[in-house]
Amino acid sequence: MNRSSITRLCAGWTVVAMAIAACTPAASPLPQASSPAASPPAASASVAASPEASASPSVSAEASASPSATAAASAEASGVTGADITVQGVDYAFAGIPDDVPAGTSLGFRNAGNEVHEMIVFRLNDDVTQSLPELLALPQEEAMKLVTQVGVAFAGPGEDAEDVVTVEEPGTYGMACFIPLGTREMPQESPGASAAASPPAGGPPHFVMGMLKAFTVSE
Repeated sequence: MNRSSITRLCAGWTVVAMAIAACTPAASPLPQASSPAASPPAASASVAASPEASASPSVSAEASASPSATAAASAEASGVTGADITVQGVDYAFAGIPDDVPAGTSLGFRNAGNEVHEMIVFRLNDDVTQSLPELLALPQEEAMKLVTQVGVAFAGPGEDAEDVVTVEEPGTYGMACFIPLGTREMPQESPGASAAASPPAGGPPHFVMGMLKAFTVSE
């Protein structure tokens, strides 16, 4: 998938974000300058205090993750090429990422779920005291001042991401997926196609379902 496809999908997801924001409390997630969701959707519900908790009363992140977690466990043992650690995206959680990794570790991303997933990796600035869910609930402009985006990798169901993200500087990090719930296909390449040609799903972003993870990078 090339960057022109990503650009077209961005426009569609921006429309979804505006629709969600119009009928829910205002809360914008972290910025994604280089991800397919460059204008990330606003949170459709308050993010739970624990990254593992579901922010939606009708959907349990733990229950939803179970089928895909089984699939992830049975996925091929080999890791993503060029990665020290292969992080697996399931519906809806990140699996295979330790709580602490050494500086210089390269993170690959494998989508073991049934929907399109991404791994946005960012470092919390040294003076930040907020937890990852608290940061995700802040207005976007405010959150941008508190973190530094490190990299992004994304893939369709059953695929490996082309990009590998390397965490060089020690500190507190987070990863999250901002792709809307229900997105099962990557945009199709079609020269001259409009954003409407590949309409996005209309659900809340995956991090609301629990697809976020805090971890530490040490010397």
